[in-house]
Formats: sequence, structure tokens, C-alpha cells
Amino acid sequence: MKNLYIASSLYNAERIRRLIDRFQKEGINITYNWTIHGQVYSEEELTKFGIKEEQGVHECDVFLLVFPGRNGAHFEMGYARAAGKHIVLLEEVEVEQKTFYYLPDIVRFKEEDDAVQHILNYLDNIQISPSPQINEGMVKKGGVNKKPTTPPPPPPKGQAGRRKV
Repeated sequence: MKNLYIASSLYNAERIRRLIDRFQKEGINITYNWTIHGQVYSEEELTKFGIKEEQGVHECDVFLLVFPGRNGAHFEMGYARAAGKHIVLLEEVEVEQKTFYYLPDIVRFKEEDDAVQHILNYLDNIQISPSPQINEGMVKKGGVNKKPTTPPPPPPKGQAGRRKV
């Protein structure tokens, strides 16, 4: 299935719902619709919905950030970037420009129709391979467990702190 996660601010919830409907009519799966729960306050709710949002970003093929976004949306964008997701920014409003918005593999649009068409074309042309699923056994307080990595061996004696130039 072709999967999309849409990040933004709760202030844009109604617009995001319209975008979700538009993509679903095109057969696109929305990996998590955070607009359904609105603002949450308790630690239990924050944890529950944070895990669902993390799973949504993890499972998407395309990550769309609709401006203006707030801290959570930018955190999600960082997670999507680290996970190698295709990132699309929709900047129909003036936003303070950040260096990360201009990284070569991040695509930016000023018009919704252009962003939607790009995403549909991208999803039509990628080979979808299933993402590993996040399950309750993998989730700890603080996020998904990564496979353990072995640190590189220490440098030989007398080489500590030196960089190859």
C-alpha cells in the first residue's frame, strides 16, 4: 500500500482533514490521523498518541509537512529524515526559513495542488517494500529500540584523537 503521513499544527486540523480526504479518495493510506484526538495533556495520553504518531511516521513512504507547523511537526520531520522518508514541504504561508528546508532531497511547494500531484506521482512510481512493524514489545519509554550497533574499535595506541586529513 502507498502510505502518507501529514504533519502540521493543530491549528490546521480542519485543513489536514480535507487533505486526508483528498488523498484517501486517490487510494492513499494515511498512516495516522492525529487530528482525531486533538490536544492532549496527560502523560498517559501524550505517551499513547506519541507512539501512534511515531508509528505513523515510521510506516509512511512520503512525509508531508504543511506549514505552519509547530515543534511536534518539526520533530516528526527530523524523524522522517533520519528514517530516509521522502519529505515534501507545503509552504503556502510565509514561514521563517530554516536551513533544513533547503536540503537537496527535500521537495518544497507553494501550492497545494502541486504538492498533491507530486506526492501522487511519487507514490505511483516507487517500489513499495513493507516497513518493519513497530510493536509494543519494541517500544520503550522514549521511543523505538534500534538494533544494537557495535562501536568501532579504539584507535591504535598513539593514534587517539588524530584525524586523517
